[in-house]
Amino acid sequence: MPTYSPSKNLPVLALILTAACGSDSGGRSNTTVGDVANQFASLGNELAGSNYVETSDIPTTGAANYQGAALFTNSDGDDGLVGQVDMTVGFLGGGRVDGSIDDFVYINDIVDAANNNPDSLGHNVNGVLTFTNGEIDRTAATGDVQLWADLSGDLNASVDMFGAGTHVAVDAVFGATFLEGGLEGEVFGTITPSGGTPEVIGGVVLATEQ
Repeated sequence: MPTYSPSKNLPVLALILTAACGSDSGGRSNTTVGDVANQFASLGNELAGSNYVETSDIPTTGAANYQGAALFTNSDGDDGLVGQVDMTVGFLGGGRVDGSIDDFVYINDIVDAANNNPDSLGHNVNGVLTFTNGEIDRTAATGDVQLWADLSGDLNASVDMFGAGTHVAVDAVFGATFLEGGLEGEVFGTITPSGGTPEVIGGVVLATEQ
């Protein structure tokens, strides 16, 4: 049976996932780059080697809560936007997804910072991205995307995010695969400044079942 490996996702996967993201009055988060790297590494280690859930074994009743984190990057992959994930998947019928990603922190040059300056602080980002229109694909092959949802919302930061400004709207699609004890997913969409041109972004989500 195939198992999950963190290396199959974005190259910066080992450098993501924040601890709780407080902020100070100067717009800097209390979360360091080292916090981000350590939490993502912890989640990756917890899920590493987990079997993918056979599509035929996905429940048809009840619900499950998943908590973890997400990393978004643009096509350059230099900067990172990291947030906390709290989502509930309902298994009845076609399925549903409720929940959100919030407590964001924005990190400039995330890979360089993680390697050379892990004590540096990210920038606090206000706002919430909400999961809507979720559904389970019960025809998907095991290991393929089994869960779909829209992900959208507005974010505000003290710094320019991905060259798209300080106030942006996110419009994306989330697709995930169930693991024994969690899920791993990816996000693809756009981040658009007010009255500006959309910037393409991608993301990775790791979450454990609570």
